[in-house]
This record gives sequence, C-alpha cells and structure tokens, in this order.
Amino acid sequence: MGPLLWPDLQRHPKQRPITLPADPEAGVSLIHVNDTASTFVAAVERLGSISGHKSSYPVFDVTTSHESLAYIFTKFSKELGYNGSQIQLTSAPEGRAFPEIFIQAFNTKVTSSSTRVQTVLG
Repeated sequence: MGPLLWPDLQRHPKQRPITLPADPEAGVSLIHVNDTASTFVAAVERLGSISGHKSSYPVFDVTTSHESLAYIFTKFSKELGYNGSQIQLTSAPEGRAFPEIFIQAFNTKVTSSSTRVQTVLG
C-alpha cells in the first residue's frame, strides 16, 4: 500500500487532503500471526478427522477482524507523518494493466468468518 500512498504524501503539504484510488466500502479480513499458528496446529492435530470424508473438506476461512481500507489508509498515513484530517477514497480505477489491476485487487469486499474453523477444529 505504501507505493500508492507515499507519492501523494511527498507531493502535498502534510495537512492537505489526500485522494487515493480506492473503494470507500472496500475492506480486508485480518488475522494475527499467533492465531494463524494456532489454527495450523489444530488442523494438523485433527487431520485424521477432517480429511477423507466426502461430506467435509479441510478448507477454512480464518479471520480475527475486518478493517476498512479507509481505516487502514488513515492509520498508515499518520505513521508516515501525515497531519491532515482527510483521506479521500475514490472508486477503484478501471483497466487490466498495472497499477490498475493491483489497485483493484485491494479493493475487494470480503465477507469471511471463522465460524466453520471454530466448529470443526475447536
């Protein structure tokens, strides 16, 4: 995300609004490294019970929080020294070349849940 935000921070005074090509409603699912490790350990410990069944498949969504791109960009810009009050997100750009396709990949709306992994792996 740095390459998308950093040039704008360098070009503008650190108090002016920053405009970024991102969907204001886009968000990502996050997971802490400790939760990732715990999930892998639980899956390996229960591998015999979750593999080989026709009614079950060992694929899980594992997420501990959902954050909006607006929140992430705001916090990220503050860490880079931006003192302004506004990060403006426009819609994701159209196109199939770089950087448009890269920006589109970050502009997804994710609906994930750890419910299945908690039910199956405990």
